Amino acid sequence: MIEHVVMWKFADTAEGKTREENMAIVRERLFALPAIIPEIKFMQIGYHIQTLVIILQLAPVAHSADVIAQGKGAGGLNAA
Repeated sequence: MIEHVVMWKFADTAEGKTREENMAIVRERLFALPAIIPEIKFMQIGYHIQTLVIILQLAPVAHSADVIAQGKGAGGLNAA
């Protein structure tokens, strides 16, 4: 099992949309990924995460099958 964590900090505005609007778009697209990438077994998204060092607006976490261990290699290609 592989756990993939990504963390973003969004600009106040981008592409003519507010931070909250862009976060909603990204969230929607991220939650669409398991239908496209069957190896994703679990996904959760945290909002407005604050630590002593950083402040992040969006942090998706995904668990997926270890495709390399299954002999599929990176990108789903067969390992040599």
